[in-house]
Amino acid sequence: MKIRWTPKASTQLEAIYDHVADNSLRAGELLVERIHSAIEILEDYPEAGRRGRIEGTRELIVTNSPYIVFYRIRHETIHVLAIFHGARRLPLRF
Repeated sequence: MKIRWTPKASTQLEAIYDHVADNSLRAGELLVERIHSAIEILEDYPEAGRRGRIEGTRELIVTNSPYIVFYRIRHETIHVLAIFHGARRLPLRF
């Protein structure tokens, strides 16, 4: 499957990096690598994430981090919709 990032998800990933990198550039790099690695698994196992709390989505927990990747599967494509900190309130829809 192909993976496509929404502009919103890309912006969120950059903001996550910037926030963590303020304290440690290396920690920011490692976190972004961890998120990318988790998402790459979806190419072979698109249903690896759990059913999403927002209808029509799935959620992938990024191990060893507080982040959740929200995605949708459509026509052989994984659409990465958003990346949220687990403590944040979720929107009603994407």
